[in-house]
Amino acid sequence: MVLPGRLVGLAEVAELFGVSKRTASRYALRNDFPRPVARLRAGPIWLEDDVRTWAAPERPVRRGRPRSVPQRA
Repeated sequence: MVLPGRLVGLAEVAELFGVSKRTASRYALRNDFPRPVARLRAGPIWLEDDVRTWAAPERPVRRGRPRSVPQRA
């Protein structure tokens, strides 16, 4: 089976979005993140086009820590 496009793992996903590999793995756990096309011992792999489509301008990927919500006294 020949897959069209470039294959990416967590390290490449992190590079695409300018985030840490840990953050990229959090994205991969989201229900709306594309399903991997395969799983290797090194981890899941995706088609780069699928990952870029997921992060299209309509769905911005947020960087950094989430904003803290003030605790009520």
